[in-house]
Amino acid sequence: MRKLLPSSLVLLAAVGSAWADWNVEFDFNSGIPQEVFVSNLIEGGTAVADTLDGWMRLQHGDPLEDTNNLWVMLPLSEDLKAASIAANGPVTVYFEMMHPSVSGTPAIVDVAWGLSNEDPDTVLETRYNVFNAMMRINAGTSGFELRDGGSYVPVTLLETDTPYQVWIVVDYTLNYMEVFMQGGTGDYASQTSIGVAAFRVDPAAEQTVDYFAIGCSDGTLAEPKGVDYFLFDNVAIDTTGQNLATPSIAEPVTWAGYTVDGNGNANTGDWLGIINVTHAPWVYSWSMGAYLYIEEANVTDGGGWVYVSK
Repeated sequence: MRKLLPSSLVLLAAVGSAWADWNVEFDFNSGIPQEVFVSNLIEGGTAVADTLDGWMRLQHGDPLEDTNNLWVMLPLSEDLKAASIAANGPVTVYFEMMHPSVSGTPAIVDVAWGLSNEDPDTVLETRYNVFNAMMRINAGTSGFELRDGGSYVPVTLLETDTPYQVWIVVDYTLNYMEVFMQGGTGDYASQTSIGVAAFRVDPAAEQTVDYFAIGCSDGTLAEPKGVDYFLFDNVAIDTTGQNLATPSIAEPVTWAGYTVDGNGNANTGDWLGIINVTHAPWVYSWSMGAYLYIEEANVTDGGGWVYVSK
């Protein structure tokens, strides 16, 4: 494998108001936009992508006779490869991730993500060769790993139920990336480089890189893999160079702790189901077909007083 230059020799320093250079692509505060490609590899696959408290949730499905993958392709507003080559240097992709816990242990997931050489119309054929810059959670170990050329490099076990910020500084003139991470209370409590790595697949000259891709594997009946879910949020890009600042991203709108979508709806789960809070404290219950009076400040984890107009 070719030797990669240290980041201090090839990466640009972040200067000035770096947060202003970010373009926020997705925040999932109002669900998953229609332009996002979501598909199971096999017809009948039950894996799904939805949102949970303002995060994009990728839920594994039931294992089938053959391996099923859930593929999610987030279109980016610029071709990262073209921007990097034009600038003769790196560009930066930012996102956030969280590894949930289930019954006190790390969720069992098999999820890989990164930057894509392919478009949605070919991802179901190319599958994991879609990636240049690539990372994953290993279903066997629950460990976070970095893809370096032809192999995976273990990084760490993520603290569960803990948001992590990730910066991928990627250079398409040299075909490599450096990844920075911050989150939790351990080694990554402050922003830290987790390594420099070569691409899984180098993009061909005619290919664009304008998708953030995610693939989840359910495994097979004989060898199940992921069974739980994993979370992503706040995808942003900066095509002007290396940027290790945190993007300025609007906080999700909430009512009594429940995320409110762009139409004013909030999913309260087993309590009231989906309600519309546009005219709160008068909230509309879609299941009851009626307005309810609920003081937001009085709602607790156990519910709250609900007054129904007669």
